[in-house]
Amino acid sequence: MWIFILAILLGAYAQTIVKLAILQRKYRWGAVLLFTLPVIIAYPQAAAINLKNFDALMSDFNTLSTLCIAVIIQEAIVLMFGAILLRRYYMERKIRFWEYVVLLPSLLYPAGCFFGLVWLFNNLSGISFGSTAVVAGIAMAIATGSLAEILKFIGRHREELVQWAAMLSLAEVAVAMFLPVVLSGNSAPAGNLVNFNLKSLSGILFIVAMVIVGGLASRAWFHLKRKIFRNRMV
Repeated sequence: MWIFILAILLGAYAQTIVKLAILQRKYRWGAVLLFTLPVIIAYPQAAAINLKNFDALMSDFNTLSTLCIAVIIQEAIVLMFGAILLRRYYMERKIRFWEYVVLLPSLLYPAGCFFGLVWLFNNLSGISFGSTAVVAGIAMAIATGSLAEILKFIGRHREELVQWAAMLSLAEVAVAMFLPVVLSGNSAPAGNLVNFNLKSLSGILFIVAMVIVGGLASRAWFHLKRKIFRNRMV
């Protein structure tokens, strides 16, 4: 189960980097610090989780379901307000400050950092929890901001970055909606008899398929919206 939880968190992290690359530099680093600071402050809660409980948490189907619900709610809001933001951008209207909230890091970013902190606390010795939290938090913030800077530096246009963000958002929603159903086996009468390895393989293949479908759908949608806008301008 942990591999699917990790896949959800990595997908959210990839989307976070793409969205941060769209922001201006001062807002980019401000957003990174804003979403990393709570993890550092919450280090006592992370320190209270031992390795046994952490392994149980990462192997629990309810953990995956909770993360998937969070993804669906978050991305539904992001897609809705993102469409409004794109419309105002293409029509060259003034974009209100609060509309940029769709470009903030995913809420699963601090959740992933928290899980990483728990793992560090249980695998490192000789260093205080507070020092570990501060060093790990600063390192994560620098790594995340730097990856966004690199993505921005390699010459990607803002429109292409927006397209990538939309693709990842749609793919995350598709995976979050159906992955728990695929793994639970509730849709099949003999679901309880399905071998775990077979379910794991089907889950991995399902993630790949949803990413491909989501990417193609978002790319088609993005180009259609741009074509319609350009036709109106002629």
